[in-house]
Amino acid sequence: VKEENHLLPNAIASIQWIRPPQWHSKAQRTAFALLQVMDVNTANHILKEGICINTHHYTINKDKKEPLHCTKCQKFSHMAHNCSSPHNICGTCSGHHWTTQCNSFHTECCVNCKSKTHTSWSHKCPEFIHQCQALDNTYPENKIPFFPADSPWT
Repeated sequence: VKEENHLLPNAIASIQWIRPPQWHSKAQRTAFALLQVMDVNTANHILKEGICINTHHYTINKDKKEPLHCTKCQKFSHMAHNCSSPHNICGTCSGHHWTTQCNSFHTECCVNCKSKTHTSWSHKCPEFIHQCQALDNTYPENKIPFFPADSPWT
Protein backbone atom coordinates (compact mmCIF):
# COMPACT_ATOMS: atom_id res chain seq x y z
CA VAL A 1 0.00 0.00 0.00
CA LYS A 2 2.84 2.41 0.87
CA GLU A 3 4.61 1.90 -2.43
CA GLU A 4 1.46 1.98 -4.55
CA ASN A 5 0.45 5.33 -3.02
CA HIS A 6 3.96 6.82 -2.87
CA LEU A 7 3.83 7.16 0.91
CA LEU A 8 6.87 7.45 3.16
CA PRO A 9 8.11 4.14 4.62
CA ASN A 10 6.72 4.81 8.12
CA ALA A 11 3.56 6.65 7.02
CA ILE A 12 1.09 3.88 7.91
CA ALA A 13 0.90 2.92 11.58
CA SER A 14 -1.60 0.09 11.05
CA ILE A 15 -4.29 -1.20 8.73
CA GLN A 16 -6.87 -3.83 9.67
CA TRP A 17 -10.29 -5.08 8.67
CA ILE A 18 -13.14 -3.97 10.93
CA ARG A 19 -14.63 -7.44 10.59
CA PRO A 20 -12.07 -10.26 10.27
CA PRO A 21 -11.87 -11.79 6.76
CA GLN A 22 -12.81 -15.25 8.06
CA TRP A 23 -16.24 -13.76 8.96
CA HIS A 24 -16.81 -12.36 5.43
CA SER A 25 -19.46 -14.18 3.40
CA LYS A 26 -18.61 -15.64 0.00
CA ALA A 27 -21.06 -13.23 -1.65
CA GLN A 28 -19.64 -10.19 0.14
CA ARG A 29 -18.19 -7.59 -2.23
CA THR A 30 -17.26 -4.77 0.17
CA ALA A 31 -15.73 -4.52 3.63
CA PHE A 32 -14.57 -1.78 5.96
CA ALA A 33 -11.00 -1.32 7.16
CA LEU A 34 -9.38 0.94 9.73
CA LEU A 35 -6.28 2.75 8.50
CA GLN A 36 -4.12 4.62 11.00
CA VAL A 37 -1.36 6.91 9.79
CA MET A 38 1.54 8.52 11.59
CA ASP A 39 0.97 12.18 10.79
CA VAL A 40 -1.78 14.67 9.97
CA ASN A 41 -0.44 15.58 6.51
CA THR A 42 -0.52 11.94 5.37
CA ALA A 43 -4.04 11.60 6.79
CA ASN A 44 -5.25 14.69 4.94
CA HIS A 45 -3.58 13.60 1.69
CA ILE A 46 -5.34 10.21 1.85
CA LEU A 47 -8.66 11.84 2.76
CA LYS A 48 -8.33 14.22 -0.20
CA GLU A 49 -6.95 11.82 -2.83
CA GLY A 50 -8.18 8.43 -1.66
CA ILE A 51 -5.98 5.36 -1.62
CA CYS A 52 -5.08 2.55 -4.04
CA ILE A 53 -4.95 -1.05 -2.88
CA ASN A 54 -4.04 -3.67 -5.47
CA THR A 55 -4.75 -1.16 -8.27
CA HIS A 56 -8.27 -0.39 -6.99
CA HIS A 57 -8.95 3.21 -5.91
CA TYR A 58 -10.92 3.75 -2.68
CA THR A 59 -12.47 6.86 -1.20
CA ILE A 60 -11.55 7.35 2.43
CA ASN A 61 -13.75 8.92 5.12
CA LYS A 62 -12.54 10.48 8.32
CA ASP A 63 -13.67 8.60 11.39
CA LYS A 64 -16.04 10.70 13.46
CA LYS A 65 -17.53 10.26 16.88
CA GLU A 66 -21.00 8.72 16.88
CA PRO A 67 -23.40 8.33 19.79
CA LEU A 68 -23.03 5.41 22.15
CA HIS A 69 -25.83 2.93 21.43
CA CYS A 70 -26.85 0.20 23.86
CA THR A 71 -27.39 -3.22 22.27
CA LYS A 72 -29.52 -4.32 25.23
CA CYS A 73 -32.20 -1.60 25.45
CA GLN A 74 -31.40 0.21 22.14
CA LYS A 75 -31.23 3.64 23.85
CA PHE A 76 -28.39 6.12 23.42
CA SER A 77 -25.66 7.42 25.77
CA HIS A 78 -24.60 4.12 27.34
CA MET A 79 -23.38 0.63 26.47
CA ALA A 80 -24.96 -2.76 27.24
CA HIS A 81 -22.55 -3.56 30.08
CA ASN A 82 -23.80 -0.42 31.90
CA CYS A 83 -27.49 -0.87 31.02
CA SER A 84 -30.05 -0.87 33.82
CA SER A 85 -32.94 -2.14 31.68
CA PRO A 86 -34.46 -5.37 33.05
CA HIS A 87 -35.22 -6.62 29.51
CA ASN A 88 -33.36 -7.20 26.27
CA ILE A 89 -35.01 -5.15 23.54
CA CYS A 90 -34.67 -6.09 19.88
CA GLY A 91 -33.17 -3.36 17.68
CA THR A 92 -35.20 -4.55 14.69
CA CYS A 93 -38.77 -5.08 15.95
CA SER A 94 -38.62 -3.69 19.56
CA GLY A 95 -39.65 -7.07 20.96
CA HIS A 96 -38.37 -8.48 24.26
CA HIS A 97 -35.48 -10.56 22.86
CA TRP A 98 -31.92 -10.05 21.60
CA THR A 99 -31.69 -8.51 18.12
CA THR A 100 -29.73 -11.57 16.95
CA GLN A 101 -32.68 -13.78 17.93
CA CYS A 102 -35.30 -11.78 15.99
CA ASN A 103 -37.70 -13.75 13.81
CA SER A 104 -39.91 -10.80 12.83
CA PHE A 105 -38.81 -10.53 9.22
CA HIS A 106 -39.83 -7.30 7.47
CA THR A 107 -41.17 -5.87 10.77
CA GLU A 108 -39.35 -2.73 11.82
CA CYS A 109 -39.98 -0.62 14.89
CA CYS A 110 -37.54 1.92 16.31
CA VAL A 111 -37.33 1.93 20.11
CA ASN A 112 -36.15 5.56 20.16
CA CYS A 113 -38.69 7.36 17.95
CA LYS A 114 -41.41 4.66 17.70
CA SER A 115 -41.30 4.76 13.89
CA LYS A 116 -42.41 1.67 11.98
CA THR A 117 -40.30 2.66 8.95
CA HIS A 118 -36.81 1.92 10.29
CA THR A 119 -34.90 -0.09 12.90
CA SER A 120 -33.45 1.20 16.17
CA TRP A 121 -29.96 1.10 14.66
CA SER A 122 -30.87 3.07 11.53
CA HIS A 123 -28.82 6.15 10.72
CA LYS A 124 -32.06 7.66 9.34
CA CYS A 125 -33.67 7.74 12.80
CA PRO A 126 -34.44 11.34 13.86
CA GLU A 127 -33.18 10.57 17.37
CA PHE A 128 -29.89 9.20 16.00
CA ILE A 129 -29.53 12.35 13.86
CA HIS A 130 -30.27 14.52 16.91
CA GLN A 131 -27.69 12.63 18.99
CA CYS A 132 -25.11 13.05 16.17
CA GLN A 133 -25.79 16.80 16.00
CA ALA A 134 -25.26 17.08 19.75
CA LEU A 135 -21.93 15.25 19.41
CA ASP A 136 -20.95 17.48 16.48
CA ASN A 137 -21.55 20.50 18.70
CA THR A 138 -19.42 18.98 21.46
CA TYR A 139 -16.69 17.83 19.04
CA PRO A 140 -16.40 20.47 16.28
CA GLU A 141 -13.75 18.34 14.51
CA ASN A 142 -16.66 16.04 13.54
CA LYS A 143 -17.88 18.77 11.18
CA ILE A 144 -14.67 19.22 9.22
CA PRO A 145 -13.64 16.72 6.50
CA PHE A 146 -9.89 17.05 7.18
CA PHE A 147 -7.61 17.37 10.19
CA PRO A 148 -6.38 20.91 10.99
CA ALA A 149 -2.86 21.35 9.58
CA ASP A 150 -0.56 23.93 7.99
CA SER A 151 -1.92 23.38 4.47
CA PRO A 152 -4.35 26.18 3.45
CA TRP A 153 -6.91 23.68 2.06
CA THR A 154 -7.36 22.04 5.48
